[in-house]
Amino acid sequence: MEKYKLKKNNPNDVIWWVDNANDVKGEWLFTFDKKVFFNMFRDYPDKLTEEQREIFARENPYWADFFQDRPFHPYSIGVDDFDNIKEYLRFFNIKTIDDMTDEQVLDWARAGKMGVKTQVAVGIVEHGECGRMPDKKKAVKLLKQAIKENKEFVCTYIMHESCNGGHDIPKEYFGMEIV
Repeated sequence: MEKYKLKKNNPNDVIWWVDNANDVKGEWLFTFDKKVFFNMFRDYPDKLTEEQREIFARENPYWADFFQDRPFHPYSIGVDDFDNIKEYLRFFNIKTIDDMTDEQVLDWARAGKMGVKTQVAVGIVEHGECGRMPDKKKAVKLLKQAIKENKEFVCTYIMHESCNGGHDIPKEYFGMEIV
């Protein structure tokens, strides 16, 4: 979007419109923050928040009226809507991976954005294995590091029955690492 000029219909408007009429026909792109862009014909009203829809209707009454018969299907923006972590951080105004909440980190990993091994490992972290619950804070810290390094996060779980002097009392080993 940086190659396009942004303009406002009125100086006091919140919405910026992409001035691309000379390059593309029939594509009306707009933004509220110069970071996240919407295609009016594809995204309105479904991908806008309630506040954004109100602003859009106030600043663009013609288009709000034009689309008033269009059914509204509330759309929840989620991890699956982003191709990479930078887009996700930018959209949610998160400065760095370290600033992500634990739940955001786990959502990113659950969605398969880091690979299948990581998805399985996150399931183990969240639900335990054979009654053993790993340290969730440590797991989130390692997940953040894995996201930064574009690597996978894995868990290893070993049950070794001969670790206790040859007796059949199970000893557990649980490990988490980045690969």
